[in-house]
Amino acid sequence: MKFVSIHHLFRVFLLFGLISVVLSLVCVCNGASAETMLVSFAVEPCAILDLTVSNLVFPPVYPGEVVDEVVQVLVKSNVMWELRVKGSQSAENQDGTVVTVASKIQVYDYLGYWENICEIASRVVVNQAPTDSEGLLIDIPLRLQGDFSDPPGTYLTEIEFTLVPQI
Repeated sequence: MKFVSIHHLFRVFLLFGLISVVLSLVCVCNGASAETMLVSFAVEPCAILDLTVSNLVFPPVYPGEVVDEVVQVLVKSNVMWELRVKGSQSAENQDGTVVTVASKIQVYDYLGYWENICEIASRVVVNQAPTDSEGLLIDIPLRLQGDFSDPPGTYLTEIEFTLVPQI
């Protein structure tokens, strides 16, 4: 009968011990593990106004007559908004001289009245809800009233459209 030495038994037990530790580590590492974190971000207010055309040419008008046109603007906004229009009674004539004109450019305001476009901005659209990503196409009715005080000719002036976010 052969006897197994203690030294040999010690090696066998040590080998089994190492194998069990390695197997338990492998089992722990193969298990799924998950962690979560909080993510913080801010969405800023945004209001974008685009004119569908950059120039408007009214048809010729006789003094005392009125001609109408419509300007379209595209609004994109993630907040409540309103649209304002302003301009001046100054215009550049054909030779480039800036003159005051008596003919009036008017805008149809949010109350349903024709209002002269002047240095004080007229509120055209008010209390509008945020739009989607496609935006909202708005028709802005404009009117030109010819006046006998203006000499015949072609005049050039500017109108400013302002999108005002309601924050």
